[in-house]
Amino acid sequence: MANQIKSLDEIAILFSDIVASLTGLDNEFVTVQYQRFGQPSTSYNINSAYVFAKQEQDNNNIFKNRIRIYNSADKTYTYRQQATRVISINTIFYGPDSRELSSLLNESIYFEGTKYTLYKNDLFLIPDRTYGPINLNEKHNGQWWQRSDIELRFYNPIIVEETVQTFESANINLEVEQ
Repeated sequence: MANQIKSLDEIAILFSDIVASLTGLDNEFVTVQYQRFGQPSTSYNINSAYVFAKQEQDNNNIFKNRIRIYNSADKTYTYRQQATRVISINTIFYGPDSRELSSLLNESIYFEGTKYTLYKNDLFLIPDRTYGPINLNEKHNGQWWQRSDIELRFYNPIIVEETVQTFESANINLEVEQ
């Protein structure tokens, strides 16, 4: 096994696909927020969503599980360390159905199929750290747009490895001074 660290961009893309699947929005209208070359703009009467993933500081990140594995074939040791980070995924919905779509995501995230998809991608929902849906309006180009935000948090394991050679032999001499 090699290092296992999913990038935040990979997680955001995966989650944008999940949002599109659960809400029925076209993938064209579910995009990753803060993309390098900007965002496509939509109209106030078109439902759309923006997804942003970030890592949070959490006490779980402090604890490390370490194991040492001996490889007899090449006489090396592999040191494996696992930690768990917390990923916060913010999803912002715009459009006339933004409140309903945000609520739909909030409820649908608990379906077994969704939990299995998250599990396969090493994301484990932290239900008591969900914020939202928060419904509000946002002024955009002189017009009030309907907006609804939801913030979901997930545990995400990280595994890093290092392989080191063993000593084939050592010449140890003891000398006694008198």
